[in-house]
Amino acid sequence: AAMTVNGTGSFSNPVVEMSGQDIPSVPRLLMVTSGDDTTSVVVSWMSPDPPNGIITDYLVQYRRTGASSYTTLSPRNTELTRTITGLALNVEYQVRVRAFTVEGAG
Repeated sequence: AAMTVNGTGSFSNPVVEMSGQDIPSVPRLLMVTSGDDTTSVVVSWMSPDPPNGIITDYLVQYRRTGASSYTTLSPRNTELTRTITGLALNVEYQVRVRAFTVEGAG
């Protein structure tokens, strides 16, 4: 608004614009706990901080320790907890989680 000796003029109509997004940082506090049976585990985590945008989904992958490739849980979604089932007994596994925004993977 413009100001004169007679006072302040009217404001313009507001314009709304949202800043852009970027790839997210990594999910925080990844935890793996026992599942409902001996061949499952529950994976949980917290959202990235900063998220750098709106999280569109999370990718959860796991593999036997020492294996060369990961298995991906499907479907990807925005839940912060997933259950991995069908694991072998007494085998060590590695689990990882990746966040996505419209700009891609963090």
